[in-house]
Parts: sequence; C-alpha cells; structure tokens
Amino acid sequence: MQAAYHEGIVTPCLVPAMNTKHLAPFFAARSEYINSVFMIVVGETEFLVSIEKGQVTDVCQGPFVTPSYEFRISASDDTWAELWSQAPSAGRHDVISLLKYKLLRIDGNLHTFMANLFFFKALLTSPRYTTEANRG
Repeated sequence: MQAAYHEGIVTPCLVPAMNTKHLAPFFAARSEYINSVFMIVVGETEFLVSIEKGQVTDVCQGPFVTPSYEFRISASDDTWAELWSQAPSAGRHDVISLLKYKLLRIDGNLHTFMANLFFFKALLTSPRYTTEANRG
C-alpha cells in the first residue's frame, strides 16, 4: 500500500509508512520487548498495527468486524495530516499535546502505551520522516 497525496495533504495511506528505522539506538535496545497490536483510526479508516520485538511487522487496513487490539488511537484526517507534516504547528507536533487539546482520543488498555510512551510517540510520528521518494 502506498501513500497518497492530494495538494500536499497526507491521506490515511501513510499509516503503513510507520516504521522504526529512524528511531535512535536508544530505542532499539529498549524496544525489543514490546509486543502489541493496536488500532489507529484516521478519520473513518481503521488500521491494525502489529509490533513484535519492537518492530512493526504488519499494518492491516479495515474495516474490521471484531478486531482484537490492546488500545485504540483515533483522530480526524486533518489532525493526523498536521502531526505527520514536516513542520507541524505548536500543539500539533506530539501525540500527548493532541490529547491535551482533545484532538486525539486513546481508548483501551493503556499499560503498554504508557510503559513505552517514548517509543509509541516516536512511532506515531515516524511518517513525518519518510522521504518524498518513499512516499510514492
């Protein structure tokens, strides 16, 4: 699945661009024990992201009938587009700030998310670091 762009706006197809390649070695050593399945909702589009040993192993696009996941992160298309832009505005640059301004919602069992907060914050902003050539 490739990322789709329309007038510079990121579409939900950028979710599969999530990867851990840009993460610092600091995360590599600490993320090897992270195993999780979580859902990202971009507008109306659902994605299940599987992480094994700190690496994204699968991204499946919904709709799903009865998905199984630990936690769910949802926001509007515009909110994700702003977060993933090369220069997001103040208050739109970080998952926690989006949560503070009620632009993003997190539901479910948050233990894995909070225990590995820096990892998930970096992972959720990873499409920002995808080069134009890789974006398709």
